[in-house]
Amino acid sequence: MILSGSQPIAGIFLMAFLVFAALSLTYVVWRESLKEKQKKVASSRDLSALPDHTPNLLTDRPFEPPPSVVEDTTALLSTKPKTKNLD
Repeated sequence: MILSGSQPIAGIFLMAFLVFAALSLTYVVWRESLKEKQKKVASSRDLSALPDHTPNLLTDRPFEPPPSVVEDTTALLSTKPKTKNLD
């Protein structure tokens, strides 16, 4: 079609379709191979072979609030009168 010159636009669309179909098929095959590899890696991991770190966890203790910064500072301070004695 393209070489004879009778329908060049149809030939270009046919070539584009063939390229797109080949790329799509390649993408699907590639994704499936990645999924198979991921399944193989996931199945090779055995979680029971991992060490048990449960004894190393922190134990729960009763909550003790931190000491207050303003503790014993709420008593009134002694003040001097600010007025002048005019006598």
